[in-house]
Parts: sequence; structure tokens; C-alpha cells
Amino acid sequence: MKEEWKRSARREMRLKLESLTGAARLNATRSVMKQVQRHSLFKTARVVGFYASIDWEIDLQELSELCLDSERIVALPRWNASQSQFEFAVVDALEQLQPGRYGIMEPESECRALLPQELELVLVPGLAFSRKGDRLGRGAGYYDRLLKHNRGTRWGVCHAFQLVSGVPRQEWDVRMDAVITPDEWIEVEAGKKQ
Repeated sequence: MKEEWKRSARREMRLKLESLTGAARLNATRSVMKQVQRHSLFKTARVVGFYASIDWEIDLQELSELCLDSERIVALPRWNASQSQFEFAVVDALEQLQPGRYGIMEPESECRALLPQELELVLVPGLAFSRKGDRLGRGAGYYDRLLKHNRGTRWGVCHAFQLVSGVPRQEWDVRMDAVITPDEWIEVEAGKKQ
């Protein structure tokens, strides 16, 4: 039942996301970035995990550049073929990103890997999020494995329509500590380190 719901929800969200205009995505991105920039944790976190956005996702590139300019450590997911999973790797400049697995930009092989427990803050994409911090990913479980040992704060980032009433949760699903949409900042009281 859970998997059937997830398949249907993924299909529905992809259709909605594909219909987004460039202007709508840009406005949503600006709103989310303003909220993140004002938060005290974002201002003080020395090691921040980002994602390289794809077509419809909230684009946080400017925030990652802001962190790099203030000499903070910026890490993004990179495919580790020998372990058959993603890992975070540190970049000193966004020019160190190259197309990787699934065509998504990721740190080049020379960038040093970062242990997940080193991240103080991680911004996480998803197809849908609930107010309880549950996340619907693309279905491969990569982010859940990537964040499994992370003890930093995890913020889910999405468009307003990606906030849904509930996401079926399985024991390996990693919960967010907050969900950020262009219109809301949802602190997840029960989300801490589950």
C-alpha cells in the first residue's frame, strides 16, 4: 500500500513540477533563499551540505556561493562507484562541479569526501514533504542512505504545492528537522535525529 501511494504521488508531483514556469521557479527560489539567509543556523553553520538542483527544484546555488565567499565548507552529493552510493564531497568553487550520475552536477573526483557527521546543516530536495518532516524522494533511497549517519540539522526544501498532508514512512526514511516552502517555514518538533 505504501509503495503504491508513493508511485502515484511521484507521478503526480512530477507532472505538477514539469508544468512550472521559469518565473514561478525563480520566484519560489528567491523566497526560499531569503528565508534561509535570515535563519541564525544558516548564518553560523561552518559546514553546509547543498544539492545541485535539476530543472524544477528550488535552486540554492546563490546560497552555496555565499557560503563559499564567507570561507565556509560547502559539500554536495557525489556518486562513489566503489561503494555504490552517494557521499558528500567538499568544493572550494562551483567550477569543481561536473555532470555525474543521472546527469546531475556533482563534485569532481579530486574533491575530498566528507563524513556525514561533519555536516552541521544539510539542505535536502524531494518530490514531496509532510508537516511532520517526512520526505518523498525519487524512489532509490539515495538521500536516506546519505543522511543516515548525519547528526546535523536537515532542512527539506520544496515548492508550496509539494507540501502534502502525509507521506507514508518506513523505518529507513530520514525525517527532516524543518521544511521550507516559499510561503512557510515548518519546524518539525519530532523530527530531530530520527
